[in-house]
Amino acid sequence: MQKKRAVSGILHGMSVQMIDRERLLRRRREHTRQIVIFGLLGTILASVFVVALLVFGGVIQAPFDRQFSSGRDAAEEITPPCLPAVPGEIDGPLPIAYNEIELRIFNASGVGGVATANQTVLGRRGFVINTLGDWETVEPINQLRFGREGIVAAYTVAAHFPTMQMVLDDRPDSSVDLVVGENYDEPLPVSEVPLAADQPLLNIRGCQPAYELTPAPAPAFDAAP
Repeated sequence: MQKKRAVSGILHGMSVQMIDRERLLRRRREHTRQIVIFGLLGTILASVFVVALLVFGGVIQAPFDRQFSSGRDAAEEITPPCLPAVPGEIDGPLPIAYNEIELRIFNASGVGGVATANQTVLGRRGFVINTLGDWETVEPINQLRFGREGIVAAYTVAAHFPTMQMVLDDRPDSSVDLVVGENYDEPLPVSEVPLAADQPLLNIRGCQPAYELTPAPAPAFDAAP
């Protein structure tokens, strides 16, 4: 009887030792696996950090071109035309009287009522708005579209806004289109408009002579009623 108990105790002890050994081996495998995983993660994070530093420092180019930006920043860069030389006006052309400018206003914002709001403000200042309607597409920012004959008129209208994209197109007349964009600017208060009847207009920074620019196609549609 005692022999049986002794043998049973020995077997039980061996079983416990085997179980403990298996647990120890399993823990070692898990520990090794954790070391490998965390080692790989650390290597990846270190590589990303180094690449980010190189991109930030301008050493390498980012693997993507798109930047996070507002609608305004996403607007296409367009070179504005310079003011034309006018005989008898050595310092540059003078502003055109508002009631002599053929102005059309189009809503390109996707929001109703902004074209009418601009018509109200500019109409009170003496501009004659011949047409009011919707543009074919949504534009990021305010634009003035005009031909070579309307450059001085467009500069006169642009002075009433804090910023304006000036787009030269191939229309043959002196008409000017105000295209109110999605991120539109409201007209400046009258007291802040930098215009005087006896003071010549100033060229927009970065402009080029109109004959050096390729005009965009003039709009081939009529305003919506």
